[in-house]
Amino acid sequence: MKKYRSQILYGIAILLIALMHTILLDKIPRGFDTDEVGAAVDAYCLGHFGVDRWLKSWPVYFINYRDGQNALYTYLLVPMLLIFGKSAFAVRSVIAVSAIVMAIAGAKTAELIYDDKKTGPAFLFLYAVMPVFTITLRFGLESHLMMSIASLVIYSLIRAVKKETVRSYILFGFFAGLILYTYAIAYTVVPIFLLLSLIYLIIKKKMSMKRFLGAAVPFAVLASPLLLEQIVNRYDLPEIKLGPFTITRLYTYRIGEIMTDDFFKKIIAGIKSTFFFDDLTYNSIPAFGNFYYISVPFLVIGIAYCFVKLIKSMKKDEQVSLYAFPLFFWIAYTLFSGFMANKTGYTNITRMNGVLASLILFVFIGIKAALGLLKKEKIQKAGVCALSLCYCVFFVFFARFYFTKFDSYAYPYKWLFFENYDKEIFEFLEDPANGYTDNQVFLPWVYTYYLWAVNPDPEEISLRDCLPEDREIFQIGRYRMDGGIDLSSEYVVYKYGYTEESIAYMRSLHFNEYETEHFILFLDPLHDNPFFSENVVLGSDGGKDLILTKSYVSDIGNGQLAFYGWIDIPKDFGQCVNISMRPETGEVFEAGILADTYDSGRTVCFQFVMSADEFFNASNGTFAVEGSDESGKAVHTVRCVMK
Repeated sequence: MKKYRSQILYGIAILLIALMHTILLDKIPRGFDTDEVGAAVDAYCLGHFGVDRWLKSWPVYFINYRDGQNALYTYLLVPMLLIFGKSAFAVRSVIAVSAIVMAIAGAKTAELIYDDKKTGPAFLFLYAVMPVFTITLRFGLESHLMMSIASLVIYSLIRAVKKETVRSYILFGFFAGLILYTYAIAYTVVPIFLLLSLIYLIIKKKMSMKRFLGAAVPFAVLASPLLLEQIVNRYDLPEIKLGPFTITRLYTYRIGEIMTDDFFKKIIAGIKSTFFFDDLTYNSIPAFGNFYYISVPFLVIGIAYCFVKLIKSMKKDEQVSLYAFPLFFWIAYTLFSGFMANKTGYTNITRMNGVLASLILFVFIGIKAALGLLKKEKIQKAGVCALSLCYCVFFVFFARFYFTKFDSYAYPYKWLFFENYDKEIFEFLEDPANGYTDNQVFLPWVYTYYLWAVNPDPEEISLRDCLPEDREIFQIGRYRMDGGIDLSSEYVVYKYGYTEESIAYMRSLHFNEYETEHFILFLDPLHDNPFFSENVVLGSDGGKDLILTKSYVSDIGNGQLAFYGWIDIPKDFGQCVNISMRPETGEVFEAGILADTYDSGRTVCFQFVMSADEFFNASNGTFAVEGSDESGKAVHTVRCVMK
């Protein structure tokens, strides 16, 4: 058993990583990211029709929402959808597999650096417990694939330097070219990294012409289509077909996102966001940090240790330092972070994700270096045990938080993640009995969520007919995607009736949207009207205040608005409650009472439906709540002038 202990630990660590990246993968994080669903739609179209949703044959760079999307994730997703069918789990299976690949590549790199296979399992366990990899490698944002391929780039270069064979340099060149298809930031980071590595290997006399060509040829072959992509878009040239592949012409060319202003401030911002956390709730949790705060000193020690090893290796008789290559990648990425845009975006983990491949190595190297300062073996073992215990405790707290509280803490993830439409929506809309078949239908938010739900034929989508200046597609057939417009509450009643479930459904409204397991409506509150803030005192009657706890307005089409409100009233206000709205015109609108519940207090949920003009007139009128007994005699009446 002792003979196979390392292999057993290796297997346990891989299993732990696999579990962390697959448990509830289709549910956490909640919904789909807008780019995630865009890639999923294109992958579905490619797999079934041989073109993306824009009718482009196997693009080297996808159009997505008109300003481009990296291709590798979508291509890897095509077979997953064909094999496992169309599901959220299948869409995220690519990123889950990439997490395991990154872990193994990092472990193999550690084994090469230390020339010790026992370091592999230790690295894997360290990787497994780190929050940043669980959080960022559980949803299919295609650019997050960069950190996994970056690990393969660093590993394959170190392997090539050790083996000194042309074949090993060919493999390195392949991965160095492949990473360009993960994230456009690699177009600059990778050349800087390659230049630093080449200069160093030439100085150390470890680079022959054969080895150079072995790496350069596959890199050039893979980079050439993307170079053509840049030329086509930079100089406004027509699209190019290379066999089945398309060099796409984008509607928006994002070269303007590279800026030189605030260079050093952006470098510091990049270091802060990767060493600690950023403010994107789908990327990091400040309470835990990216690597836990206990790791930050080891991270700094690891970087310093690599610098020292690099400087020492520059002496004439010293060997090549394998510590140099993760350091070069970190330097290249850090330098480029100074050029990242600060107008169209800002420095965050997504933009810096590739550098995480170096940072986890630095943490591991820093821990090894710090423990190496402990001279006595017993003290070293005690240090290992103490540190392992700390990481285990942190990991337990993090894992518990992530799988039980992360969604309630983070959703809706900076408004980039949304629930998918359910097929029942379209069954409802296409049933003539419901009266929608001859009308234009409004759906919420981004059109790709609709496409994912209906298994689209790219020929029928007709995106090519859209106006060039439109980033979003506002209409497909009779379906309009206008944010802030919903399908009306009729669907809820149709599906559930006025039951406890439908009432809970309506009451689950939060700031901008509400949903059930089956259906989502998007609502747009009138943010500039103080009447729609929470806990508004409507008035009083004999000291009995009425509190409007929530209220929302949504456009239900055909010029009609629906107003939903939740009002807290005294339990003895009256057996029956009537709510009315009287605009300046004098016409009275009676509300439908959706729920009258008694929990810790009494809450009435109600709804008005009226035209937009009538509603805005009513907003300068009178809002009245009346409580009456069984005979209809008024017991209490409270009025509020809406302002």
